[in-house]
Amino acid sequence: MELTERSSQLGLLERRLADLLRGGTSPTDRPVTVLTGPVGSGKTALSQTFARRACDAGARVIGASASRAERSVPLEVVRQLVRAVPSCAADAPDIRARLARLLDAGALAWSDADPADAENARLTAAIGRALLELTSRGPLVIVVDDIHHADVPSLRCLDYVARRLSGLPVLMVLTEAPRTRPWQADVHAEMLQPAKLHRIRLPLLTAEGTFQLLAQRLDIPLARSIAEESHRISGGNPLLVHALADDQAAAPRSADAPAVGESFREAVLSCLYRCDRLVLNAARVLAVTGEPLHGSLLPHLVDARLHPALGAVDKSTSAGLIDEQGLRHPAVTQAVIDGMTAEERVRLHLGAARLLHDDGAPPARIAPHLVDIGELAEPWMAQTLLDAGEQALLDGEVETALRYLRRAHRSGVGECLRARIRSALARAEWRLDPQATIPHLVSVATAIRAGHLGSQQAAGPIQYLLWHGEIDKAVDLVRHLSERSDPADPQSVAELLIITGWISTLYPGVMVDRPAPAVAARDPLTLARVKHGLSGVILLSGVLARGDAGVVEAAERTLSTTGPDDEPHMWRVICALIAMIYADRLDLADDWCERLDRHLATPHHPTPSATLTALRAAVAEPASWPTRHWGSSRRKAGGW
Repeated sequence: MELTERSSQLGLLERRLADLLRGGTSPTDRPVTVLTGPVGSGKTALSQTFARRACDAGARVIGASASRAERSVPLEVVRQLVRAVPSCAADAPDIRARLARLLDAGALAWSDADPADAENARLTAAIGRALLELTSRGPLVIVVDDIHHADVPSLRCLDYVARRLSGLPVLMVLTEAPRTRPWQADVHAEMLQPAKLHRIRLPLLTAEGTFQLLAQRLDIPLARSIAEESHRISGGNPLLVHALADDQAAAPRSADAPAVGESFREAVLSCLYRCDRLVLNAARVLAVTGEPLHGSLLPHLVDARLHPALGAVDKSTSAGLIDEQGLRHPAVTQAVIDGMTAEERVRLHLGAARLLHDDGAPPARIAPHLVDIGELAEPWMAQTLLDAGEQALLDGEVETALRYLRRAHRSGVGECLRARIRSALARAEWRLDPQATIPHLVSVATAIRAGHLGSQQAAGPIQYLLWHGEIDKAVDLVRHLSERSDPADPQSVAELLIITGWISTLYPGVMVDRPAPAVAARDPLTLARVKHGLSGVILLSGVLARGDAGVVEAAERTLSTTGPDDEPHMWRVICALIAMIYADRLDLADDWCERLDRHLATPHHPTPSATLTALRAAVAEPASWPTRHWGSSRRKAGGW
């Protein structure tokens, strides 16, 4: 791995080496140098570069690399150092042979006894003295990578050596990644005492450093164009930046945004697996919940035994992947999710959903966790998906609403709840394709007749029946609702008054019974609700019945404050536009159609846009519009 923004750290190591070679003894009273930095920050690359330069300068170098998988193998790190001796000290076969015997004896002793046993202490001292004898052949550099993964016996031997390096021609260089909890804390603390350490920290790359590293791998103009976003994605972790360069090089064509592919996903998982287990678990929880690092769910969804160490999860211990806001970028989140099994994802989603429900969180926050789990085993789950779906509809997020509602519909729920779900599905499907509502309308009509739906849930489906020309069915359902409604319920009365008002205006030849007068119908709030719900048809009836020229001004006020982005607004907008057309203000109607279509908040939802386009077509062909004189025909207003 190329060294970028590491010249100052390499310079420090080279100055210590120069002092060692010049004086023949350890350059300071702190002969141990520790390179520390997040996983993937280039500690190994820096130590290897320094080792090569030390060899070139005439020092003897022996090196080893510790591994988490070999933590339980006694003296594995020291054994690697001894194996490196032949290439650097071929004149010391007796020392190598003696070390080999001591290591064999030590491996057996540490496997069978307490590490603090007196015999083990004697072996530690013997191995340490043999290693120190290597210094009699000239300057020696000992390099151990990932010392935080070293086995305990090796740590004790290295500690023995480090405490006796003063005045000897030895420089010990170790690399260490910050951990949430040290491995074998007592031995680790003894080995890495600040008093005998010179610590060199490797930060993550800056944005300019990210560009420099990319420029070593890619064309400079391409590297410059993707450097800023690459830095945001990677956090300046060199391993991740190299992975992004690999993905970019493999991409079919150059782009202004980094290509995030398999190399990046593998690099993210590699970093997490090389961090503490707690960091990996925390990353999975954060990926599933989308919460910040100090959110309420993380402490409950990681292993309870690891709670005390949660405060140590940060940029340094997580390879720059986790910050205060959680996982640093959506690309990292996706990589973590892709690296989980389906069972792991379901377990975390289910746990998060239950915790949020118990805490009284809003349905919109709980529903994303319920979509991908298996069975909706608890009664509140389907209801939560329905509530979240209806809220998403109000917010204009139709695809999200459909995802929640379809998942709720697949669950085993009672007839009343299923009817409400089908009604909401019809309203959601309408935004994308009116024809797709028909299967839901059949079920909704049955549910209304069975008394499973009230007027509030039935209003939308009844309008869709009218749209599809099923006028008699719509009137029959209104009759069923009127028979079953509670006259004392203001909301029920308001909905029925709105439905019957729409039918009476848009289908003047259709006889529909209005709700009987009741206290609720005279309630000021109910009357205001009805007036607001009928505002569109009031405009239309004004121009149809009375030729009221003032309707145009009122229609413009409606259009200036209302857009066709949700269903009630869409009907009002349509009526206001038709009122303009019947008032012979075709130019104004066409201008408003264009303006509204251009500023649709959700232009990817076809129904509102298609409706506006149809109205513009009607404006362009005014002869296609029916006469204003309705007589007793059952023809729809405007022919739509």
